[in-house]
Amino acid sequence: MKTQPTHHELAQLSDLSYQRKTFAVREVEVLIERFERYQVVAFRGTEFSRMWEKGGFWDVLRDLRVLPASYLDLRGHAGFLRGVKAVEWMLLGSLDKNKPVYVTGHSLGGGLAIPAARLLDKNGFDVAELVTFGTPRCISQGHDYFRHIKVTEYEYGNDIVPTLQFWSTRKHINRTPLGKRRSKNWFWMRTWGDHDLTLYIGSLQA
Repeated sequence: MKTQPTHHELAQLSDLSYQRKTFAVREVEVLIERFERYQVVAFRGTEFSRMWEKGGFWDVLRDLRVLPASYLDLRGHAGFLRGVKAVEWMLLGSLDKNKPVYVTGHSLGGGLAIPAARLLDKNGFDVAELVTFGTPRCISQGHDYFRHIKVTEYEYGNDIVPTLQFWSTRKHINRTPLGKRRSKNWFWMRTWGDHDLTLYIGSLQA
């Protein structure tokens, strides 16, 4: 009987969050999958393909709200922190405190997953792991609150998004490379092509 998901399975659930949701508040879409021994919360990332449809435009606005904000003793990207604040009570009311929680997301979804893990931990949930894929630097204060949580922030190849930083103090919690970089020139060879979640999924499957 499985007691925890693999990172490959979390990547797949992050992908599924683009197609399915348990609830949505102010265009923040959350997928909750329940298993016998654990539960997974996956946040949907930015849907550029729906830029002018309901959802896509607000995703981009949330991405661009880069000014500092504070929430749950964290300080960082206002769009991500306020996005989690918007779903706070729905999220807390949708999970079982008797089962460990795995929190995940891709891109914008990862940016939401980070403060969400802090929210759940502060409210007495057992946050077993936080795993993100292609997430930008999100927080400048509050890294110590994640010391007792297992955190992996995956960065595939030359994915440009994990390098994005609109405030000099923002840092990753635990940056973990996947795949091969095309060049040792890690900055100038950065590309949006490596941001595709299917590349993360394929690399973790191997």
